[in-house]
Amino acid sequence: MLLMRSEFDVVVIAGHAFFFLKPTFERAFGFLDELKKASAATFDTVTSGLRITGMAELRAACTSQPQMMAKMASIRRRMDEDPGYAAAMAMPKLLAYIEANPAVNIEITGTGSNRSLVFSPTPATRFQIVKLLDDDYLRSVLTDRDYEAGSKIRAGHN
Repeated sequence: MLLMRSEFDVVVIAGHAFFFLKPTFERAFGFLDELKKASAATFDTVTSGLRITGMAELRAACTSQPQMMAKMASIRRRMDEDPGYAAAMAMPKLLAYIEANPAVNIEITGTGSNRSLVFSPTPATRFQIVKLLDDDYLRSVLTDRDYEAGSKIRAGHN
């Protein structure tokens, strides 16, 4: 049989399948569905004790947008490596950090013990809470400078 097409989804040669588009591979093996489920479970765990205005919108973003789901996977890895990680993501610690570091750009609403983080879906701020939950903000002990880190390996842990 001879089939003349300029585009293919997958080609199988000598027992090896070559997928030309990542979404085709993900769809064929249900990868996206599993990632969404894992992202939802991680989100529910890490935010269980948090007060976030716009929680439903943030959850929807974290279980549908690929970059947000990647952040959820990163948070899950941290929680799996360190059982105390999720417990460290507590309202008092998060509020104190945001108040001490206004450049983090996360709005806080309410007063006293009823304060909550505000999820803003705008492109400039939609990742801020997720970055905070992924511990992306670091202070150098050498230079006393603040950094945003997209990749972290703990010292002495390989």
